[in-house]
Amino acid sequence: MNIPFHVPYIDDSDLEAAVSAIKSGWTTMGPKTIEFEESFAQYTGMPFSVAVRSCTAAL
Repeated sequence: MNIPFHVPYIDDSDLEAAVSAIKSGWTTMGPKTIEFEESFAQYTGMPFSVAVRSCTAAL
């Protein structure tokens, strides 16, 4: 028996964004990261946010 722990919902726009990032060569800490940090800061009402590569880096 195989019971999946979680089945992610990924639509076409998610796939297009992932492919675009991979093709651009910026898979970490690039322009999309800056865009995400700015959007997340605005969403949370904070003056800034910092994205990191892993939980260890966050420590």
